[in-house]
Amino acid sequence: MRIFRSTYKDQNGENKLMFSTQFEATDARRALPCWDDSALKATFDLSLIVSDESLTLISNMPILSKEGNKVTFETTPIMSTYLLAWVIGELDYIEDTSADGIKVRVYAPKGSQEQGRFALNVATKAITYFGNYFNIKYQISKMDLIAIPDFSAGAMENWGCVTYRLTRLLVNESTSVTEKQATAKTVSHEIAHSWFGNQVTMQWWNGLWLNEGFARYIEHFAVSELFKEWDVWTQFVSNVLCVALSLDSLRNSHPVQVHVADAGQINGMFDTISYAKGGSLNRMLGDYFTPDVISKGLNLYLTRHAYNNATTDDLWKALGDVSGDSNLSAMMNTWVLQTGYPLIKITPVANTTATVQLSQERFLLDGTTDDSKPQWIVPIRYQTNQSNGDSKLIVLSETSVNIDLGLENQGDTYYKLNSCAVGDRLAKSTPADRLNLINDLFAFCQSNLMGFDLYLDMLSRLNQERDYYVWSEISTGLGYLYNLLGGEEQIINKLNTFTVGLYKDIYERLGWDATQGDGPMDSPLRALVINRLLKAKHSHAVDQAIQRFQSHVEGSGTLIPDLRSCVYSIVVSTSDRGYQQAFEIYQNADSHSEKIRALQSICTTKDTSRINELIQMTFESVRSQDVTYPISSLSFNSASCELIWEHVRSKWDDIHSRFGAGNFSLAGIVSSSTCGLSTHQAAQQVEQLAVNHSKKISGAERALHQAIEKIKFRANLYERAKDKLVQYLNNVK
Repeated sequence: MRIFRSTYKDQNGENKLMFSTQFEATDARRALPCWDDSALKATFDLSLIVSDESLTLISNMPILSKEGNKVTFETTPIMSTYLLAWVIGELDYIEDTSADGIKVRVYAPKGSQEQGRFALNVATKAITYFGNYFNIKYQISKMDLIAIPDFSAGAMENWGCVTYRLTRLLVNESTSVTEKQATAKTVSHEIAHSWFGNQVTMQWWNGLWLNEGFARYIEHFAVSELFKEWDVWTQFVSNVLCVALSLDSLRNSHPVQVHVADAGQINGMFDTISYAKGGSLNRMLGDYFTPDVISKGLNLYLTRHAYNNATTDDLWKALGDVSGDSNLSAMMNTWVLQTGYPLIKITPVANTTATVQLSQERFLLDGTTDDSKPQWIVPIRYQTNQSNGDSKLIVLSETSVNIDLGLENQGDTYYKLNSCAVGDRLAKSTPADRLNLINDLFAFCQSNLMGFDLYLDMLSRLNQERDYYVWSEISTGLGYLYNLLGGEEQIINKLNTFTVGLYKDIYERLGWDATQGDGPMDSPLRALVINRLLKAKHSHAVDQAIQRFQSHVEGSGTLIPDLRSCVYSIVVSTSDRGYQQAFEIYQNADSHSEKIRALQSICTTKDTSRINELIQMTFESVRSQDVTYPISSLSFNSASCELIWEHVRSKWDDIHSRFGAGNFSLAGIVSSSTCGLSTHQAAQQVEQLAVNHSKKISGAERALHQAIEKIKFRANLYERAKDKLVQYLNNVK
């Protein structure tokens, strides 16, 4: 039965219990007799009987009556079984009412409910925002958001009774800006499900993207409205689009809508393709149509199928009926029903500056060709220096076509296709443009269309960049190279020199301390820059980190939350005392987010004996929901990447016993434990695990195949790219 038994210590240090349900995808049948199918909806009348009348009981609906230790709830709307939920525990709450009259509460273990204030503010405003945007009011009289100490998913959209991990709902003085952003987006995401998923549900789980892809896209609407200073649509390009492109460039990707034969295959659908690629396709649609068409089309879809189920074709029909676009289904099905995405090649036509040839082929990260020659219908927005800031939309529906860009043959001309990575339509290069260009160039280097010397040369010209999300993309690429080069100390030292030179100016501008002139994203940018310089062993940054850490633990100074992860990690690697102090922070932290960042930091140690102790601790005492955090840190650590994988490989039966049988964590353990491997031998070991344990990999099959492909790719990439990297870095002063 998918009922979580959460154990935690209350504010007085006493052990407490909480119980909560998690029925998605098909676990309601383990709690009550039912036809547990997304297409078979019903109303639910629920009563709970508890031995202790002082316990708080929450379900989808408000309480109808109490008779002694029996609590009965009002009848639910007609809904799918997986949305039924209840929570039992010693909880307290804070509450507010939305502008449209919905009572909103945030529940948390007693003593921590005030940490839900930020989420409460987001939730009350998001409910009203989405009701106005869809022109359909939220359909239940209350919305409860509950913080759960043990929870395998990030959150779950049970209608009126949304459950969250602690770190995705509670915010306190230890919460960083990026963690607050994650909380805001998660709250907005789950509330968006009240329309996309709850009121209208996918017919079957092959259409999961209708729930998750739309919630991932729509979550940014409310957060952008509430926090304009965060520039979340540029963040979308970095955290959603680029992530989707990375996974979907593998041969072992899958279509957004894929055949799901039975319940055992459903959990594998909760992945980057359903969420990030699905969300990115919705964003592409949002740019293809006008905002008015999208809003009216979604309203028609939601009202036409209210309290019922729908398919992908139903969505295309609703948008097509509003827009009059009879070709929409044909265009979008090339994206939803096919794996991968196209590489668009642009070739100037001889003797003209106005005409270019566009051609398409599937982009594969390993540089090979897809012999099936898939083809997409591609909406492309472009700008030129003569378009006065306006962008134009063309649709590439053939393998190759010539287009007239409308450029007059005068002086210097330029054009940019995929302007703003399908974002706002500004004449200047936007942060979204720049980070998208960096991401594209890195992918071209990986696929052998270009050399990494060109990539590093381009980065060297970006030292005056000021945008957080662009620097985040730069840091992601450099982090990949550091991981690829592993223990190659001589090359790493050269890469350190390059990194210090690249980040020097932005480091000197930002420093370590906030100033009155800081922008809203300067705090996370400061942390990102310092983190990269600490990893590059920049002497001034390292000295500052050690000094400030000691002041922090002694109480004479305080490290802001954004800086703690990188500072904890550097002190762990520089002294035995630093490791012990960071470990004590992990053991004693009151905040769950502080506990996690300390745990990840101690896993960067190079001490083999400690690494082995941490591996044992990870699988014996770390909460199930949190195990991928230390596993990822250990895997990205060159001193521990093989050790953590060896443990996962040799203890697979035990791991499957704890995390298998429908748990979302098994695929995450595969991905996180293999992300630092880059040898052909390691790829063979993963292949062998899949063969030896073929009956114990349910839910992790795709993750295993993707891990094998990624490891082989990194091994080949290292062999192919090493010489050019060394040659370029040898010339860095």
